[in-house]
Amino acid sequence: MTISTAAHTITLVNEGIDYDENSADNVSSYDRVVRLSESISSAHGVRVFADDRQLASAILLAGGGASGMHPRSAFVDAGSLFLAVGPFVVCLAIPLLNTLWSVETDDATCFGVYRIPETSDFISHGELSVARVTDAGHIVWSESGADIFTGDLTVLPDEVRVTDFEGRSYSFDLVTGASRLLSPA
Repeated sequence: MTISTAAHTITLVNEGIDYDENSADNVSSYDRVVRLSESISSAHGVRVFADDRQLASAILLAGGGASGMHPRSAFVDAGSLFLAVGPFVVCLAIPLLNTLWSVETDDATCFGVYRIPETSDFISHGELSVARVTDAGHIVWSESGADIFTGDLTVLPDEVRVTDFEGRSYSFDLVTGASRLLSPA
């Protein structure tokens, strides 16, 4: 996955759970290792380039449910990269990839991060919960449903809508997190 900004190109790859931070035999090497938990089920590599020259690289390691790499795994805002890794969302400063903060937004895994228009906050789409998080890494609210949130998530002007494994649709108020069931399974 590649994210381009005016000054940088950021590449993100899923290294898989075989990545060993202590091994010289990894296919890829990184400038720094960011370990978020003891056990490892997700390993995401990040590289920052300017004019085809690599400025920094980091590998982020986390446990929980494995997270993949897809268009909703990360976004860039105000000179920072926000990235879902296992049950965490991590904020890295661009271009040197210094860790600004990390927060566990779900007990299992974070499927993706979604910007909220006209605010610096974002939504974490977790397996077990949906959370509103500030750009400083503070959880404003976190709500769960009757089953895991495996369906699509949509951020609307006043609400977040998501579907669970059984097909139930939920609406969460963007400000308060108050939930209501839109359609039963």
